[in-house]
Amino acid sequence: MPPFVGRDRELHELENGLESAIAGRGGLILISGEPGIGKTRLCEELVDRAAASGVRVAWARCWGAGSLPAFWFWEQLLSQLTDDALPAAHPGGTAEDPDVARLRYFDDMVDRVRHVASDGPLVLVVDDLHWADVVSIRLLAYLAPQLREIPALVLASTRDVDAPPGSAAGDAIGLLDRSAGHVRLSGLDEGQIHALVDSMADDVDAGALHHHTGGNPLFALELARHLDAQGTTLRAHEMPPVPATVRGVLTQRLHALTPDCRAALDVAAVVGDEFGMDVVEGVTGLGRHHLLELVDEAVRAHLVRDAGLAAYAFSHPLVRATLYDDLRIARRVRLHERVGVALEARQAEGGHVD
Repeated sequence: MPPFVGRDRELHELENGLESAIAGRGGLILISGEPGIGKTRLCEELVDRAAASGVRVAWARCWGAGSLPAFWFWEQLLSQLTDDALPAAHPGGTAEDPDVARLRYFDDMVDRVRHVASDGPLVLVVDDLHWADVVSIRLLAYLAPQLREIPALVLASTRDVDAPPGSAAGDAIGLLDRSAGHVRLSGLDEGQIHALVDSMADDVDAGALHHHTGGNPLFALELARHLDAQGTTLRAHEMPPVPATVRGVLTQRLHALTPDCRAALDVAAVVGDEFGMDVVEGVTGLGRHHLLELVDEAVRAHLVRDAGLAAYAFSHPLVRATLYDDLRIARRVRLHERVGVALEARQAEGGHVD
């Protein structure tokens, strides 16, 4: 397992929650961030500390590859802590009003958590909450304010990009904010990236790794391993290779974009790590207003960031490299030609061209 680095403040916040639960006052903490940013690793570190203190732990992982039964992660959690059967009457499974049935079932499940916690404090981890069924998330929202009287800390990791506001899961997760703490993870700094990869790969430029990955620890580790295995080096100004594991994560996120957004980003990938709206507008022929909407879609997906002065940049060069590598040769050549023409036109008008 890679070393745990760079999350001292966030871990301290979780440890405070653990101490509070041990003292009898539980709570819910949401841990959010992009894929690979270290949400699961942070939970693992807290779980190790909880287990060392004699606190019982249960861990549930949600699954994004197919549909799951209602209350699946709740059944995973409680089955690790008790041999007692779970409440049998699921909402909608009786003749009474569905809302009343749901509330009755929620109360039964809260009582079950309270009963299990009466034998000692608990840490319950729900990994990848964004893939959970909506009714399970709503049960968590119902439980959260009552955790103040239950010695149980619940940690729930979620990807903002996979449960945006307006989606069923995103709106359900939004209900949790009323009664939850929130730890948002961002990229590691250059020194932390160096500490992360130092024991796993030789002669890797940590500055270049940080530049190409935006400090994403999973991406940095995978890129360092790839470079080490190939016996190659990488500098900050070079187009990075994209390891297969990283490509899988980024491709999944890119596939979630609308076709127009993806087409605009294809052009941007040919322009460079940073791109101006004038050039992309000139190549795509899209109106500025529509193009801004498409770029905003990419910003909300954490694939692009605002670089100021009508310019944007990819969140890290691996995003650009994935897009660029996916371009077919003929389309790549055409886009290079059209980008060249647009840059020449901008230069002729007195615009700045890097």
